[in-house]
Amino acid sequence: MRDYAKLAFVVVIVYVIIFGVFYTVAYQTMVRRYNEYIDGLITTISEEYPQIDVSELIYQLKHVQSKGILESYGYDLGREAVIFDKDIYTGMLFIGCGGIFVAFVLYSLIFIIYNRHKNKEISEITRCIQAINNRDYSIDLDELDEGELSVLRTEVYKTTLYLKELAENSIQDKINLKDSLSDISHQIKTPLTSAFIMIDSIIDNPDMDTSRRMSLVRAIKRELGNVNFMVQSLLKLAKFESNTITFTRMDTRIADIMDSVRHNIEALCDLSDVELIVEGEEDLSIECDRRWEIEAITNIVKNCIEHSSPGSSVKVRYYKDSVSVRIIITDEAGGIAKEDLPHIFERFYQSKKKSGSISSMGLADTSATGGSYGIGLSLAKVIIESDGGMITARTIEGGSCFTIIFQLSSALSESKDKQ
Repeated sequence: MRDYAKLAFVVVIVYVIIFGVFYTVAYQTMVRRYNEYIDGLITTISEEYPQIDVSELIYQLKHVQSKGILESYGYDLGREAVIFDKDIYTGMLFIGCGGIFVAFVLYSLIFIIYNRHKNKEISEITRCIQAINNRDYSIDLDELDEGELSVLRTEVYKTTLYLKELAENSIQDKINLKDSLSDISHQIKTPLTSAFIMIDSIIDNPDMDTSRRMSLVRAIKRELGNVNFMVQSLLKLAKFESNTITFTRMDTRIADIMDSVRHNIEALCDLSDVELIVEGEEDLSIECDRRWEIEAITNIVKNCIEHSSPGSSVKVRYYKDSVSVRIIITDEAGGIAKEDLPHIFERFYQSKKKSGSISSMGLADTSATGGSYGIGLSLAKVIIESDGGMITARTIEGGSCFTIIFQLSSALSESKDKQ
C-alpha cells in the first residue's frame, strides 16, 4: 500500500507542477494580449488627439470607474469580453479540465493495479490456508514479497510451521504411544504369565509338597511385585513427562539420603547376599528434593544389586571436588556391554546380553533377580536431571560405574558454612 501511496503522491505533485506552469504561461499570454490592446488604443487616441497627455490618459485608464457606456451599446460586462481573446480562456479551460481528467485516469489506474495486486495476494493467502487445511505445509518463505499483506503472509507462514511441527509431533507421539503400549504389554505379560503358570501348577497339584507350594507362592508374590514396581515407575515417569512434578529443593545431607536408600534395599541385599558399602564425608550436602533423590539412587543401587553375584559388593562413594559434588556407585557384576552403554537409560531397551551388571537395565531373568524391566534407570535419570544434576555410566574393571554430579552452585557443605 505504501508503494501505491507514493506513486499517487508523485502523480499529484507532477499534476500540480504542470498545471502551475500552464497557468503561469496562460496568465502571461493574457496580460500581454490585454496590454497590446491598451497600447493600440492609447496610440490611436494620441495620434488623433495630439493635445492629450498620454501619461494622464494611462492614469485615467488605471483609475477610472466604469460609467456603463458599453452597456448602453448592448455589451454585458459580466459575461462578455470586449477586447479579451476568448481563445486563451478556452484553451486554459480545456487544459485544466484535461489535466483533471488525466489525474483521474491515473488515480483510477493506480487503484485498479493496487486492487488487482491486493486481490492476487489475498488469493495466494487463501490458497495457502486451503493447502494447510489439506495438511500441505510446503509454503516457501522466499515467495513472500513485500507489501501490505506481507505481515499477514508471514504470520500464515509461522502458523504453518507451527501446525507442521504439531502434526509431526502428533504422528511421532502416536508412534511412541504405540511402541510404549506394545512394550508395556510385553513387559507386563512376562511376569503375569510366570505367575499364572505357577498358580496353575499349584491348582493342578493339590498334593504338592508344602515347601514347594510356599516357594511358588513367594515366586508369585515376587512377580506381582515386579508388575507393581513397573506400573508405579511408569506412572511416575508419566508425571515427569507431563510436568506435573514440583521439586522442593533444600540442603540435604547425602548421608541421610543413603540411610534411606540402605533401608529401602536392605531386604534385597539379604536375599541376594550382596553387601552395600557407603563412604563419604558425614556433613556433605546437596541442594535437592530429598524424596525424589532417594527414589533415584535407590533405583540405581537396586539395579546394581540385582545383577551382582552372591558374595560381591556394591559401593557408594561421595565427595566434593573443586566444582561439584559427586556420588559414585560401582558394582562387581562384570560391566556393561559396549553396544548397550549408549542405551542403558532408555525405557524398555532390550539388551542382547542377558547377564552382567545391567543386562538391559533389569531385563535379565526376572524369576531369579526380580528385574526392573528397563524402568528403574530411566526414571532415575529423569529425576536426577530434573533436580539439577546429571548422571553418566561407564564400564570399569570387573563391573560398572554410575556417576551422579551436582554442580557447586546447588551443592553445599555444612563444614564450609561453619568456616
